Amino acid sequence: MIFQQHGLPTPDFTVVNSWEDCSQVDLPFPLIVKPKNEAVSFGLKIVNNINELTQAADVIFQTFQQAVLVEHFIAGREINVELIGNNPPETFSPVEFLFSQDGPPIYTYQDKTHKFGRTIQLQCPAPIDEELTRRAQELARRAFQPLGCYDCARVDMRLDSDGNLYILEVNSLPSLGEFSSYIEGARQMGLDFGALVNRLVDIASARYFGTPRPMALSSKEADSRQLIASFFNTTKR
Repeated sequence: MIFQQHGLPTPDFTVVNSWEDCSQVDLPFPLIVKPKNEAVSFGLKIVNNINELTQAADVIFQTFQQAVLVEHFIAGREINVELIGNNPPETFSPVEFLFSQDGPPIYTYQDKTHKFGRTIQLQCPAPIDEELTRRAQELARRAFQPLGCYDCARVDMRLDSDGNLYILEVNSLPSLGEFSSYIEGARQMGLDFGALVNRLVDIASARYFGTPRPMALSSKEADSRQLIASFFNTTKR
């Protein structure tokens, strides 16, 4: 709703509050459903007809005891843009998720917990042109501020076959796990894990305590950081 109020592209959606309401959903299939108030892709599923929608919604009602968010599924590519900092936040290079053929083209809870048995590859920078890269980064910045985010976030998007980007959600506490897209985006900016954590601390300190604001991650600085990180990685071997 906030995205729509601020003119940001997001899939058409509705909220289903009961099993009976499924028949009133007026959105074209395929749809994607998930619990309205959960995280880490709990209950996430693509449905292709009313029977599948009803079954998926029923599982969510029984398992999570909450309403179901139903969205039009945007077929296409999954693009993430990570942000760091405040007023305004900086953006990392977009990251693309590359899904194998032996599973749904979405990042599921089973994928995140390595229970699906497939590997999701991350490509950063995403293989998109400069104009689309700028557009994705600008949309990420525009989504960050009206939600009241600060310090860091990850904006999940889908890119359809016509080159249209749709914002799916903003994760205000992105995973810093070893294989996360946030870590991959930071690495491309020349920030290894230690440098990233230190920068996040500096940014939060500047916002909360008024300490000096960290310098922007300019391309020159990022290149320098990358060379330093490469040097230390080489000497460790």
